[in-house]
Amino acid sequence: MSSPALRDQLWGIVRMARPLTLLSTFSSWFLGVAIAYGSGYEFSWTSFAYGLIVMILVSSSIHFVNEYADYETDALTRRTAYSGGSGVLPSGLVPRVWAMNAAIISAVSGLVFQGVITVVGVHTPEALVIALVGTAGGWIYSLPPRLAWRGLGETWNTLLGAWLLPYFGFVQMSGSLAPWVLVAVLPVTFFAFNNLLAVTWPDRKADAEVGKNTLATRLKPGTLKTLHGSCILLSLASFTLNGNPPLVMWSSLVAYPLMAHGWLTYTRGEVTGSTIWGLHILIIAQTLAWFYLGLRGIV
Repeated sequence: MSSPALRDQLWGIVRMARPLTLLSTFSSWFLGVAIAYGSGYEFSWTSFAYGLIVMILVSSSIHFVNEYADYETDALTRRTAYSGGSGVLPSGLVPRVWAMNAAIISAVSGLVFQGVITVVGVHTPEALVIALVGTAGGWIYSLPPRLAWRGLGETWNTLLGAWLLPYFGFVQMSGSLAPWVLVAVLPVTFFAFNNLLAVTWPDRKADAEVGKNTLATRLKPGTLKTLHGSCILLSLASFTLNGNPPLVMWSSLVAYPLMAHGWLTYTRGEVTGSTIWGLHILIIAQTLAWFYLGLRGIV
């Protein structure tokens, strides 16, 4: 049997970076950029471009690490569009160690680049600190202490991807810490937790077999559904706390019927696409609203 062609192996590395997931990561980060612009900070294409490069590199490193750590469970589960990893390592297309090598290269490249643009004054030192924290946090999700295997994965992933990541985009673009942004993104954060509940549900049997203790392996379906519904209510309630402009709040409501349908169908089948699309629609609606506010402010 001939060995895989180098071109196929290189494409396998790209697949392990999970381009579709990177689009979701981009949308979360870009929401923070939009909040900065809508709050009156100048939009800088230089800051945006450099920040995008850093975000892609460090996010890819986290995906590579996850592919490496989830090799066993990915080999057992049935892949879907939303779960089960890329399938590259179980297929034998590339050696498993390539995933770790790619993770190291992309993480170092992203953090060094963030350091350079901090030194030259494009971003503030706070952005570098957040990049370091986010990268380390993403790695320990999959590697020791392996939070994803200890029942903390959904919460930890939510905090990194839907709470800290938009804040990262905001700080990169604005140069300001502005803690209120961490409250402003709570509606998205609660939706993101439901998204994690949805995508870990199809892997519950494979995860249980290899000892990966996700919420789906530890809790009964009824309890999981209660968590899902509670997060919808908490997402709505958080609008009363975060002081978001009325336009942001009203435009966000378009996503709640989808999330409610996701709650109705959660645990009935394997994947609840409504939950996943509810999160995406919420992020898009809020991003557009914040950018409209920014544009209106300069007209």
